[in-house]
Amino acid sequence: MGQRIAMAASAGGDRIAYAVTGSGPPLVYVSGWLGHLELSWALPAERAYYEALADGRTLIRYDKPGCGLSEGHDGPYTMQREQDALRAVVAAAGVARFDLMGASLGAGVAAGWAAEQPASVSRLVLYGGWPRGVDVAAPEIREHVIGLVRQHWGLASDLLTDIFAPDADAATRVAFTRYQRDSASAETACAMLAAAYTINVVDLLPLISAPTLVVHRDGIGPRRSSRGGGWRTAFRGRGSRLCRGGRICPTSVRCGR
Repeated sequence: MGQRIAMAASAGGDRIAYAVTGSGPPLVYVSGWLGHLELSWALPAERAYYEALADGRTLIRYDKPGCGLSEGHDGPYTMQREQDALRAVVAAAGVARFDLMGASLGAGVAAGWAAEQPASVSRLVLYGGWPRGVDVAAPEIREHVIGLVRQHWGLASDLLTDIFAPDADAATRVAFTRYQRDSASAETACAMLAAAYTINVVDLLPLISAPTLVVHRDGIGPRRSSRGGGWRTAFRGRGSRLCRGGRICPTSVRCGR
């Protein structure tokens, strides 16, 4: 299975690279952290994950502004910029209605889109993530992480690997650490972290009408916002799955009720 890469232009001036894999009903995937369409396809675990998502579907995923093959412009990294990127990709791919999946920070972006563009979303999947960024960590921790990324991106990428993939084997950890640094600059990483800490879609959640599945791993946080009172409170009565493991990156997922 291969992927076809093309470019889309957002209303905000970013050029967004997106990839199309497989055939069938469309599934649009919003990633969480830094990404690179070509480098992620070269990582065996990541490629296997995306190929599984594309089995019987047309998988559409993209690099966020300033990441991977996408180009960014000067300006703040905001949720509006995230929404503009998603809108550009959907329009360029020519899909009017689709299943939508968001992981980590991408879960909030996907939830916001489903609330504001209900006619376009057939089904919604939220993997991890959080509806309100201030619940992710205490202010001093947020400031420390952003400061470390700004001052020493190499060391910070090691730290973030500990957070995103604590149970990964040594080779995977080394590859993921390098992958982060190759996907974006320290400046872009700082901007995306700041956006992750300030996102707030709580007031939009009641507007979501699409069938929604919330997936969370038992070994990762922030539990208060994603496993606990955030998604699951808003979507009480809808589907939820708890998966084993502490890896935020959604590969090798084993879920149960």
